[in-house]
Amino acid sequence: MCTETELKSFLHSFFNGLDSGLKSLKEIRAVYDERVAFDFCSVRFFWPNENKISEILAFFLDPDKSHGQKTAFLRVFLEHFNLLDAVKLLDEKKEASVCLEDPTDEKRRIDITVKIGDEFILAIENKIYDNTPDQDCQLAAYATDLEKKVGKNYILFYLTPDGHEPPQKSLSVEQRQNLEDKFACIAYADTIIPVFSKFELVCRADNVRAFIKDFQQYLKQQYTGEKTMDEQKFVKEFLENNPWIIKYTSNLHKTAELIRIQQFHLFWSKVAGYAKNERRKLQIDKLNWVYSASGWEGAIVKYDDSSFDSVDLCMNIVYEPSKQMPIYICFKLHKERKDLSQLMSAKVERLETKLKGSDFMFLKECTNNWWCGSVSLLSSFLWKDEHIEKIIKDKELLDKDALKVAEMISKYVDFAESA
Repeated sequence: MCTETELKSFLHSFFNGLDSGLKSLKEIRAVYDERVAFDFCSVRFFWPNENKISEILAFFLDPDKSHGQKTAFLRVFLEHFNLLDAVKLLDEKKEASVCLEDPTDEKRRIDITVKIGDEFILAIENKIYDNTPDQDCQLAAYATDLEKKVGKNYILFYLTPDGHEPPQKSLSVEQRQNLEDKFACIAYADTIIPVFSKFELVCRADNVRAFIKDFQQYLKQQYTGEKTMDEQKFVKEFLENNPWIIKYTSNLHKTAELIRIQQFHLFWSKVAGYAKNERRKLQIDKLNWVYSASGWEGAIVKYDDSSFDSVDLCMNIVYEPSKQMPIYICFKLHKERKDLSQLMSAKVERLETKLKGSDFMFLKECTNNWWCGSVSLLSSFLWKDEHIEKIIKDKELLDKDALKVAEMISKYVDFAESA
């Protein structure tokens, strides 16, 4: 067993070697990047939220969409999950129709449904974040609605990043057992990425295939933490040549995440301090913070203003391994837009119209039935590994970053009040 000094020396030597190798790799990539564009991913241009991801999935499953591949993608999807009765319906030339936000009899909305004739329905509840909450009895109600329409000829997929089971408030253990093979939990990493790999193989249109490859890259970066194949291959080979480090990796990872969490909380504590203003009730509620290494981080800034019907100002801090998500802030509505009073609807519309013509970066894709006035706060510089290294070394840099965010919050609140 080595001493603490020897272990420090071993670790120092190991990481120096790894760092040196990765730097050399980046230099090689830089030479060829002009021709190859290793890190380019077209999906990043529109920052897909949950609705957009559902739209992309539905697009490829719909035979009538402009991808031009007819039922090829839908067939691959059904075969991947061994839904052979549904495949047989396609063979019998039964018409397939795809719907987004498909309403149930109880006026709930299923994210994606694929109906084949009048005999079969494939339904998908899509959760792109691990901690997105379910509604009470949500999945149980979906299953009941599907059975009313096609009897037992359906499948309900619960799609999440890691394929976890739904909460009992959405589908109890007993209800889950009663559904038997009519319900399944599936994961982006283990199922959707392989499915899109198969889509790539059967696709005959070069431009569509190019998007499929980009979307696969996005999903891999989002849900598996994969960066580029050459970097991953180098790290794998380096570890294989230094197997002694593997027994320390768990502790190293936990310690690194602990440091990240500490910096996260320190940063937002400083933002809270800078954002204090006696004129308005503005506070950062630490109890609502969520931290997940593979998902998204949420911090809620609560703001009550009678002139805006006590609408909460919500700020979401978004992070993912590829470090491309923006940070954005928005108003969270107490009711869905369709249920708002005429006065409130007018205020929401006035705010968003004003934001579109302002210096703020208005985010249409982060604006939906429950959120209004979504604007980009700043790119998530704080969670880039290189930046974390800098702020640990230079505490003044963290103060400057926190002050920028606090000023942006105040500016946004002032703007919203004037609307």
